[in-house]
Amino acid sequence: GDSLQGFFILHLPSGMALHEAAYHHHGSNGRRWISLAARPYESKGGKQWEQLISFDSEDAKKKFQILALAAVDKLLASVPLETGGAD
Repeated sequence: GDSLQGFFILHLPSGMALHEAAYHHHGSNGRRWISLAARPYESKGGKQWEQLISFDSEDAKKKFQILALAAVDKLLASVPLETGGAD
């Protein structure tokens, strides 16, 4: 199934804001991650995504994921869950 849970703006300590950051959660294995700006392109295997923002090292990418997921957790804890019902 689809892992995409939603989009948000991620504000970095540098003052940069990353719009359309995507929060993913894969329910079957519990894996979570943040994906950043990407553009679609077609290949022989179908639609693929080219990342527009990258990291200089795997360590930098891992650190970003840890901090960004912590920010998402803080955001989710601060907003009431939608019930889906009308009042």
